[in-house]
Amino acid sequence: RSSMRFCDPVRKEYFFDRNRPCFDSILYYYQSGGRLRRPANVPLDVFIEELKFYQLGDEVLTKFREDEGFIKEEVRLLPEREFMKQVWLLFEHPDSSSAARIIAIISVMVILISIVIFCLETLP
Repeated sequence: RSSMRFCDPVRKEYFFDRNRPCFDSILYYYQSGGRLRRPANVPLDVFIEELKFYQLGDEVLTKFREDEGFIKEEVRLLPEREFMKQVWLLFEHPDSSSAARIIAIISVMVILISIVIFCLETLP
């Protein structure tokens, strides 16, 4: 059992050598019926590791990330046909491939050049 490594048989107690302010916050989570607050002096990554250690679950982690202001990953809705999917990724998501990035750069360059030409045409 994994919990036996935290057990002290001499004292007949469990000892968790973990972050104390995080433990207080997690204990408060159970006592308050589900209100989870990160202590101000605890870094975010440390607190998330403690949540994983105490196995509060993915639902609690997701809710905590939303409360902390993490941006939720968008689900990309793509066409079902493979060719259309590749074209869609090429033009809509510049981070999908190097070719998509090149097309995005060319697109921005064309826009900038057209703005400069428009400005030059308005000069007397």
